[in-house]
Amino acid sequence: MMKRKFIVLTICLTMVAGASIAQDRMPGRVNTYSDEGTGTGFRKENLFIGGSLGLGFAADQFSVGLNPEVGYSLNRWLDVGAVVNFTYNSVTPDPSGYYNPDLSEKEFIYGGGLFGRVYFLPFLFVTAQPE
Repeated sequence: MMKRKFIVLTICLTMVAGASIAQDRMPGRVNTYSDEGTGTGFRKENLFIGGSLGLGFAADQFSVGLNPEVGYSLNRWLDVGAVVNFTYNSVTPDPSGYYNPDLSEKEFIYGGGLFGRVYFLPFLFVTAQPE
C-alpha cells in the first residue's frame, strides 16, 4: 500500500515539475502567417487543422463526440474556419429493468458550423462557434 502511494506521489511531482519547466518563457502564438510575401490571395501556409474529443459518463449514460476543424489565418489576430460535429449518446432510463427491460435510447447526432477566433494577446483569444 505504501509503495502505491509513493509511486502516485512521484508521478504527480514529476508532472508538476514538467509543467513548471514548460511555463519558463512566455508562449508565442504558433502560426505560419507572415505579413511579408508577394501579393495577396490564398496561401496554404495559413491553413491549420485541429479539433476536440469529448467523453461523458454518468449513471446509465454514455456520450462520445468528435469535432474536427479546418481553419485559415487571415492575419495575426483573426482566424476563421469550419467545424464538423459527430456525437453518439446512449441512455438507459430504467437500468433495473423493473418497468421495461428493453428500454434504451441511442442516438447519433451530426452537424457543422463556422467559427471565428480573435487574438487579443498572443496567449489570449475569444472564439465564436455557432452550430
